[in-house]
Amino acid sequence: GIKELLKFVTKCLLHSHTVKGIGRLYDVRRQWRVTANKGWGVDRKRKAFAQWFEMHIPYDNCVYAFWRNRQCRYIGRTMSGKNRPQSQFQKHWFPGVTRVDIYASRGSINIPRLECLMSHRFEPTYSKIKPATRKWYSKCPICETHKIIRDEVRAIFRFR
Repeated sequence: GIKELLKFVTKCLLHSHTVKGIGRLYDVRRQWRVTANKGWGVDRKRKAFAQWFEMHIPYDNCVYAFWRNRQCRYIGRTMSGKNRPQSQFQKHWFPGVTRVDIYASRGSINIPRLECLMSHRFEPTYSKIKPATRKWYSKCPICETHKIIRDEVRAIFRFR
């Protein structure tokens, strides 16, 4: 029952003012299309992506999303540049990917929050683990609300 309640709350919060400011969490948004002219095979695509990343993404802190048409496959983050998204090219789900979205920010404080909000919004099929947070970084408003609701419902309905 708690899970169903949290799904409803998430849907409501995604359309509220809490998440409307998601565009303020990143400075640069770019898309890289995975097409045949990027080369055949994982190694050539990695090399093409690395060159594109160097030319178009000015910051090392970013959140990346892998898409297959309109379905989000995976969302991740990096605080150190292009190598982290490239490591996903080896995954079993990568051959169906049609584009990679990069949301880069000059500061790192909002990157975990952006990753978590995007995970709630796009519901990736292969990102089954909740994004990690760090102690002094900004928190995801949806996860904060989930925690409050979970604690409140458990306090009302105590199971022994």
